[in-house]
Amino acid sequence: MKKGLLRPSAAFLPLAGLAAALLGRAESACALFALFYCLQLLSLCAADCFRNGAAREPGVRRVDRRFGGALVQLAAGALLLALAARLLPLGDVRPCLALAAACMHIEQLFEERMFALSRSLDGAILSLTSSLLLFTGLMLDGGGLESPLPGFFAACGAGLGALIAAVSSYALESAHGFSLKPRNLALCPRALLQTMLYPALGAAFLLLHRRAGVAQVQPAPLFSGLILWRLARTVARRAADESRPLNLLLIAPTAAMAATACFLPVLLPWAAALLLALLCAAAVFCAPSIRLGCGVLLCGGALALAALHPLPQTLNAAAACALCVAAILLNLKQVFLRRV
Repeated sequence: MKKGLLRPSAAFLPLAGLAAALLGRAESACALFALFYCLQLLSLCAADCFRNGAAREPGVRRVDRRFGGALVQLAAGALLLALAARLLPLGDVRPCLALAAACMHIEQLFEERMFALSRSLDGAILSLTSSLLLFTGLMLDGGGLESPLPGFFAACGAGLGALIAAVSSYALESAHGFSLKPRNLALCPRALLQTMLYPALGAAFLLLHRRAGVAQVQPAPLFSGLILWRLARTVARRAADESRPLNLLLIAPTAAMAATACFLPVLLPWAAALLLALLCAAAVFCAPSIRLGCGVLLCGGALALAALHPLPQTLNAAAACALCVAAILLNLKQVFLRRV
């Protein structure tokens, strides 16, 4: 089936989390996305396994059979998460947020079904709708309205998004087949790497800083890196000509944030998150190239200058900006060319 190399709609979900975090719901947004990625891990990345499997299928019947197997993976992961929350000392796991995370996964599955059936616009609309509903739910929680349980409105928003996705998916494209056989399990090692590398490293970075007593480290910058990471996702590593636009897309905001951090040190965590996403995407999704490697090193050098200030202030800022401009210029070559 048709597969897109770059989906702008992939940014909607982390954008909802980022907006909620910036508007005072950082704790709820961070807890929700932590549960979301825990369920990703326990379900062996059901949605991304389905995405990888559906991309290699020639017909809609076989795509829908893989979809049924993905539902089984997701159900097994949700059961494991419920058992872990019940039996292990995991702290305060909010049931409503766990339910919201499960609904987010259901919506993701139906969204991937739309993309796999070559209905990209419908998939993007589903993604936008569910992200807006989730953001609304996060903002309503703790916003003055009484709720029976913490995270109740987030669960309502995510659940409504999943319901709309399910109804719309089958209304727009009826089921062509169904099977509960978990056909996608063989694809889980690659899907785990493509889905979990940045979230795992970002969570480890946050936990290490908090244990070291760095209280000012906030989770909000990690959402900015998650935007780049999700935009980079595809079913396989890109070829060299396919990778050039992505290289520039990853390096330009990272370089811009590193240069700005020289003048506004409060942006250092944001630049670090973008650099981490750049490193992860370069390792998993981008074609290896000298230009990309040099761009990553130049961005890292600019961030080091912004953080350490080894030179006099004016010279330090000028050097960092020069490194950032060089990183962008290096990756401009043939970026707008298309295959004939």
